[in-house]
Amino acid sequence: MIVVRKGPATTVTSPDGAVFVDPMGTPDLAYAGSGDVLTGLMAGLLAANPHDDAAETAAAAVWLHGLCGRIAAAGERPVTAIDISAAVPEAIAAIRTGNLEGFDL
Repeated sequence: MIVVRKGPATTVTSPDGAVFVDPMGTPDLAYAGSGDVLTGLMAGLLAANPHDDAAETAAAAVWLHGLCGRIAAAGERPVTAIDISAAVPEAIAAIRTGNLEGFDL
């Protein structure tokens, strides 16, 4: 079983004892529904990559979720789960192009 503990530094723990600590999260990800967005990202990545290490895939989803939260927060207004999910295409495009400047990483 993989355990994801969402918080200021979200952790992903695998059955073999490996622990991933993700610093990408911001307080903007504490809004109602943001955990549902994270769950959807994890489910999608795990379904798309069934042969990859599941803990690493979950950690990648957590990192992507944090990036989406940072993008959503750039609007300088309260962030909603809809804002976070709407940021997914921009976050994936930034990752694919390697253009991660300006995201305060």
